[in-house]
Amino acid sequence: MSESTVTIHATLRSEGMVIRPYPGAPVPARHRTPRSPVALQASVTQLCSDLAAATSQRATEQLMGRLRDIVERWARAGVPIDAVHHAVHDVFSEMLCAALPPQPGAPALGRALADLDLLGRVTRVVSAAYVADLPDSDGQRDARFLAAALIDGARPAAVARERGIHLDSAYHILSVGIPHQHDRRAGRARLRLLHRALAKRCDAEPLSLLGPDGGTLLLPATVFDAAGIDDLIGELTTVADAALTATVVEAPVAEVGAGADRADELLDIVLRLDLPPRLYRLQDIAMEYQLTRPGPARDRLVALIDPLTAHPELLETLAGFLRHNLNRRRAAEELHIHPNTIDYRLKRILSITGVDPNHVSGLWLLASALIVHRFRSDDLTRFRSGPP
Repeated sequence: MSESTVTIHATLRSEGMVIRPYPGAPVPARHRTPRSPVALQASVTQLCSDLAAATSQRATEQLMGRLRDIVERWARAGVPIDAVHHAVHDVFSEMLCAALPPQPGAPALGRALADLDLLGRVTRVVSAAYVADLPDSDGQRDARFLAAALIDGARPAAVARERGIHLDSAYHILSVGIPHQHDRRAGRARLRLLHRALAKRCDAEPLSLLGPDGGTLLLPATVFDAAGIDDLIGELTTVADAALTATVVEAPVAEVGAGADRADELLDIVLRLDLPPRLYRLQDIAMEYQLTRPGPARDRLVALIDPLTAHPELLETLAGFLRHNLNRRRAAEELHIHPNTIDYRLKRILSITGVDPNHVSGLWLLASALIVHRFRSDDLTRFRSGPP
């Protein structure tokens, strides 16, 4: 696997394309990270053509924002800035040649001047996007590359030797969710603060594939014990001034890729079920993990609770009843209803499902079905478009 391919894989993981809930619509195929000069030229041509065809200032600004997002992705994937600028200038040269007749008049000159102005704006956006995403140091680039190699199984031992980085025998693999920040610069600043805190705790460049909305972090098992991981998440939460959610799996160096997939899977469950932000291990959500695995048992639970989907107030009541440890008064206060209404709705649940929530066995069955319902419901809407 080439260095550029591994770097692109690292970008996808830190961009939140490996673990689900981070915001961002899928990138159209023609704007995915270009792997050749021809592909880059085609992507730039399409982007600039869209800009030139814009019919309003608002449309132009929206397309400029789209251009910035795509070029930032290219920057993180290691596409050289000179190649992007070369492609941009080639596109605008063709546009100018097409706009100017042999003896140009005023309209043609006006179009040419407009294209030149647009070229200047595109150049500024491309440069700003690259400057915003420049790695802090060669050491940080090396650490990101090794982290990607470990996860992808792309000769990590050789990569570690080439980059002069010590390879541990095992790693704590953290999948981290960071609350989305609409202010792009503030998000980048927060990410830099997290990186500095990690470097200080690791006493070296951390093997981090974190992006503004989260990603994967590899911590050497010989440096951090279980308590140390808990302390670190607490410290990073303070540094970020945000409620971080993370899952952790420990794996030997040869199984880091599988461990990363498992950590991503656990974080997926935590976020779908809207569990409180903190650090989770498999034992913390073992029941939720098992219940959400595909199979006949999950199908049975889905069939049990499906009739209640037509009565959202009953699902809400069941969830509140469980959340407050079967305390009717507290559940009623949260739902802003009378405690007697709780009793009435629990009886309706019995009549619809045939399962009595006032009996331990029935309550256990309904609670399990509710977990599956929440997991499955979020699965239907998980690929939401990002914020404007």
